[in-house]
Amino acid sequence: MISPFSSLYFIDVFQQSIPNVEQMVYASTDHIGLQYIKQGTEDIPSIILKNVHNDEEIELTWLKMDMIGDCSVLSYILTGLDDGVYVVTIGLYNSLPFRITSDDNDISNTSLLQYSLKNNRSRTDFVAWLNGVQFFFDFRVPGGIADESWIFGIDNTQFVDCAGDICEFEATDYIEKELTVGESCGLNIWFAHMISRIFACDYIYIDGDRYSAVSGGSPSVESVGVNTYKFVVKQRIRMAHSHNVSFENRIKSALRRIPDALRRVNGSQRKNFA
Repeated sequence: MISPFSSLYFIDVFQQSIPNVEQMVYASTDHIGLQYIKQGTEDIPSIILKNVHNDEEIELTWLKMDMIGDCSVLSYILTGLDDGVYVVTIGLYNSLPFRITSDDNDISNTSLLQYSLKNNRSRTDFVAWLNGVQFFFDFRVPGGIADESWIFGIDNTQFVDCAGDICEFEATDYIEKELTVGESCGLNIWFAHMISRIFACDYIYIDGDRYSAVSGGSPSVESVGVNTYKFVVKQRIRMAHSHNVSFENRIKSALRRIPDALRRVNGSQRKNFA
């Protein structure tokens, strides 16, 4: 089973195409994560990367990790590819074509979502920890967070004293925003399903900042035009506050894919041999 959290959308090889699905765009520095959950005696599927422009194909090698029982997880990360359009084939499934670009203008109106789970017990279709390393998927979407969507608020508990004055028992400030995915042309409904799935994760980062879905807030889907299958997806989110510096630094290192043995000191990197 291909993990539905993978960074690409897959269809059966016998299905020629899906109408109204836009070509996904990734930066050459993004980490396009792929995961396959293998059960029992099932054969390991091949994974092939094809350059659409010149039809060149490269067979890739999975990173394999055995789980408890007869289940194993196959993973691969695509990054550092040359600019172009590619398709990934996993067994009998093809990804929809996706474009790699190193031009900042091509991704200036996009946002990078990175997401993971806190452990491997939460779900059976996504393994977040592989050989002791936390696995984050990257998913780049057209759209982002507009300044006019910001809401500033306070969650507080108050009481009234004997003099009739309102006193604060406890209070926490928050910033609520709205992530808008899709432009005037709209997107396929699959994006709404993917956004909903992502915000069910424990850790969600948007362009490097951690967010959570507002309690009870499901993505809203608005149709674009009349008699179309194009939609704009909106999700109310709240910026998360972390008071555990070491925990947050570990997560940020995982997002940037910095090995544990590397430390940054005075603007330069050095190897930590301790």
